[in-house]
Amino acid sequence: MGAWRNAIAALGGVLALAAATAPSAWAEDSVAVTPTGAGALSSGGTYFRTADAQPTFSIQAPEGVSATCTVSPWDGVGTASPCGPPLPGCAAPFCASFRPGAPVGGAYQLTVQVYDSFGTELGIGGLVFAVDTTAPNTSAQFASEVGDLRPTFQVSAIDDDPLNANVDSLQCSLEQLGAPPSWYPCAPALDGTLQAPHAVPRRHIDWQMQARAVDDLGRVDPTPASAYFDPVPCLVKARGVSIARLISSGVPIKLTCSYFRHVAVDMYSLGANGHRVSVKYALSHRIPLGFQAVTGHQARFTVSKRLRLYKHYDRYYRSYRFAYIVVHVFDPEDLAPVAGTSVIRVSR
Repeated sequence: MGAWRNAIAALGGVLALAAATAPSAWAEDSVAVTPTGAGALSSGGTYFRTADAQPTFSIQAPEGVSATCTVSPWDGVGTASPCGPPLPGCAAPFCASFRPGAPVGGAYQLTVQVYDSFGTELGIGGLVFAVDTTAPNTSAQFASEVGDLRPTFQVSAIDDDPLNANVDSLQCSLEQLGAPPSWYPCAPALDGTLQAPHAVPRRHIDWQMQARAVDDLGRVDPTPASAYFDPVPCLVKARGVSIARLISSGVPIKLTCSYFRHVAVDMYSLGANGHRVSVKYALSHRIPLGFQAVTGHQARFTVSKRLRLYKHYDRYYRSYRFAYIVVHVFDPEDLAPVAGTSVIRVSR
C-alpha cells in the first residue's frame, strides 16, 4: 500500500518514474483513477494530456467509505481535500471523482487515498495530468548551400508541455511560391534536419517549404513555419547594343533576385571579329570587362542597371567590327554563381 507513496517520494523525473512504477502499485492497491474526458492517455495509464482546463477523473476502489484527493503542481506541493461525488454509472463498491474547482494549466500530480469508516487508509492511486490549452508551434529554416536542388531544412515542433515535449508530429509541404500547400507526414533526423521530398528544377523559380506541428490532441499549428528558397536565386537579362553605346553608357541589364540581397555582376569577353571562346573558358581564364555591385532592399527584387565597360578597354572595342560578351552574376562573398549567364552581341 505504500508503493505509490514511495513512487511519489522518488519522483525526480515525474513522468518517467510514474510510468515505470505506478501500474504495479495501483494493481496492488486497486484504486483506479481514470480520466473521463477527451485527451491522450499513456499506454500505462499513468499520464494524461488534455485541452480541458477542468478535467474530470473517475475514482474506483473495491472498498472504502471516503477518499481524499491531493493535486500538486509537478514541481510543487499540493493540499489534500475530500474527493468529489461518484460519477453517474459507476458500479464499483466505492466510487468518487475529482475535478479542479477552477481552470488550471500546466502539469499536476493527482494522488487519491481511500479510507474506511475508522480513518484507516485502504489504498492509494493516482496519475500525472497536463492541461495544454494551446496548439503547438513550429519553426523552419533553410539550411543548404545556394543551388542545392534538394535542399535541407532545420525543422522543429515547439510544445509548452513541461513534462512531455515529444508529443507532436510534423507535416510538411513543398510547393512553388503561391501554390496551395500539399501536406504530407515528415520526420526530421535527430539533429532536426529534414531534406526536401524531391529535387526541384535548376531554374529561377521561388519555392516555399512549409512545416506544421500536430500534437497528440489533434491540434494543428495554425501558423505553419515557412522557409523560402530559389535554386537559381537570380535571373539576368542583358540587351545587345552598338559598340559606340557600349563605350559611352554600358550594357543595359535587368536583374531579378529572390532571397539574395547582395550580388555582384560582371562581364567577360567571349571574342571578337569571328573568334569566340566558350562561356566556361571566359569565366575561368579571362579578366572582367566591367563590374557592379547590386543590393536589393526586399527579399525579392528587380532592378535595371547599366554595366559599364572599364575605360582601358575602350580602344580595343573601337577596333572591333563585332564582339560577344557574357554577363555573369555571383555571390560577392564566396564568388559562387547565383544566376544563369546572358550572352549578347555588340557591333558597329
